[in-house]
Amino acid sequence: MTRFAPVPVGLLVCLSGWMTAQAQTQPTSKVIEAIEFRRLHRLPQWTIRAKIESQVGDVYSEEALRRDLKTLWKTCYFTDIQVKTEPGAQGGAIIRFEMTERQRQPAANLIEGIEFGGLSGVTQDAMKTTISSKVGDICDELALRRDLNALWNTNRFDDVQVKTEAGPHGGTILRFVVIERQ
Repeated sequence: MTRFAPVPVGLLVCLSGWMTAQAQTQPTSKVIEAIEFRRLHRLPQWTIRAKIESQVGDVYSEEALRRDLKTLWKTCYFTDIQVKTEPGAQGGAIIRFEMTERQRQPAANLIEGIEFGGLSGVTQDAMKTTISSKVGDICDELALRRDLNALWNTNRFDDVQVKTEAGPHGGTILRFVVIERQ
């Protein structure tokens, strides 16, 4: 059994005062007082706010801001994002995201519909899963080549062609015309 010598009460009071003074001189973590989004024109702030993890009241963290910035970049909504911080009124931090929204693509480039002609042994829905283009995607030549190759690689067809035409809402209709193998 180990015995400890009694500690004088005066020393305890002195140590207690020293520990309190140390706690007061230690820097406290900043709290996020506000998060602002600047230069948004089309996108509502609540949409962007829902994408980030940092919230008002959280402890300020450079790592969390880096994650939020990465998340916002991955949305592909912006061509430029800058994060600025400034001291808040209560000693915390105000975080300001200044962003430049990406310009919308013309509606004519958007795929409005996808159709297949010449099918008898397989459904249109099955063929739509074979290609990577989807309704709402941007139609470009590289995507069309990729889709044609995907259809050829099924080994179901003797001929595959794609035609584009204007859709009723100003977008593009993709029409894949195939001749099935016998």
